[in-house]
Amino acid sequence: MNPQSYSRMLISTLLTMLISASPAFAESEGSNNYINVAVGIEDFDNDRQLKSKDLISLGFEHRYDQNWAAEIFFMDSSPRVNGSSENLDLSQYGLDALYYFDSGEGSNVQPYGAFGLGVSDFDSDSGSNEEAQARVGLGLRYLLGEHWSLRGDARLLWSEESHTVDNTLTVGLSYAFSSQKPKPAPVVMEKDSDGDGVFDSADQCPDTPAGVAVDSKGCVLDSDGDGVADYRDNCPGTGAGIAVDSSGCPLDRDKDGVPDHKDQCPDSPAGVAVNDDGCIPDDDNDAVPNSADQCPNTETGASVDLKGCMLDNDGDGVGNHRDRCPTTPAGRQVDENGCKFVLERTEEMTLKVNFASNSSNVSEDQYAEIDRVAKFLQKYGDVSTVIEGHTDDRGAADYNQKLSQSRANAVRNVLIERYGIAASRITAQGFGESRPIQTNDTKAGRLANRRVIAVMEAQVVE
Repeated sequence: MNPQSYSRMLISTLLTMLISASPAFAESEGSNNYINVAVGIEDFDNDRQLKSKDLISLGFEHRYDQNWAAEIFFMDSSPRVNGSSENLDLSQYGLDALYYFDSGEGSNVQPYGAFGLGVSDFDSDSGSNEEAQARVGLGLRYLLGEHWSLRGDARLLWSEESHTVDNTLTVGLSYAFSSQKPKPAPVVMEKDSDGDGVFDSADQCPDTPAGVAVDSKGCVLDSDGDGVADYRDNCPGTGAGIAVDSSGCPLDRDKDGVPDHKDQCPDSPAGVAVNDDGCIPDDDNDAVPNSADQCPNTETGASVDLKGCMLDNDGDGVGNHRDRCPTTPAGRQVDENGCKFVLERTEEMTLKVNFASNSSNVSEDQYAEIDRVAKFLQKYGDVSTVIEGHTDDRGAADYNQKLSQSRANAVRNVLIERYGIAASRITAQGFGESRPIQTNDTKAGRLANRRVIAVMEAQVVE
């Protein structure tokens, strides 16, 4: 099969496919049918020895959609052979596929690319010749209105038989059987199924109850952002972040009237009066509520018992928290620190021992008196004493002085030797007859003056 026959068969096959496929694309967006009329010029390959010549073109274009189209074309021209007056009758026909590039919605400019197959029939007085062509090129359609448009086109024509490349340049007018302008999008009536004023396409909460105010998204309003819609929020001004119940009010789990976010004692017993902090009143801050506090004015910081009374283990009236003497004997008067008052008293002991006339011997009946003094000195170890010896006025004064010293020494020695009293604590001094306590004119008076005495005092602190 020669190339011309092959080209005709291929063009016929493609044309049949074009006609059969047209109904399938009839309703596609952008489909249309065009009559394309154009004039132009064809420039021939140098090897053909033909001068450039004007041409006319007629085509039928079927556009399948926004991008693809097919065109059956016929072109006629009469080029002249170089160096001769002979004109050739040139007829060209074929089938091109066109691809329209996207140029933006509503644009009047529609550029395209083209490729296809064709046949060139050269007819002259000396005979005729046919060549198969492969065609490729670019073009531009400019819309003038709904049906009319201008079209410019440039093609390269390659021939296998002659190994030449010709080119054409055309400009023409096209008529579209249908409107070239895109059909306006059908108006779709939006639905608002829940009747809240927000169309279903934008409604993010499509089942809003009737009559409830909503936002632009179709969701019920929640002005305080607590998760409870305004239409059922009984506490619409709840602060941000506060936990609420199903009615939009702050939670109050212990039902004391103070909401949880303010309640510092969230587990108050039911029915018990509380203060503004939600806590049971405790005016003296001893951790025992007023209702159970039997000592409502307890000092700050004092430890208390279950009745709210201050602990006082030694019962002295001073609480344990400030009692510096926590083991004070019961009934003892104490100071503000819980310590007993210091009591001072003077213990006094008088020694009186009588002697026989002109004697310094201690008679047995006087030991009981000395024993009593010894015990006093033993009890109060820091007490010292002076034992005084005295006489009556019988005899010489010098003698009586010595006798009084001997009597004082005798009693001192008994205390030291018999009772173990330190000698450093006892001083003996004789005064003779110089300090009588009674008259020396009587026997009884003289007996009273013959004496050894001592006065001892001890300061006792309790």
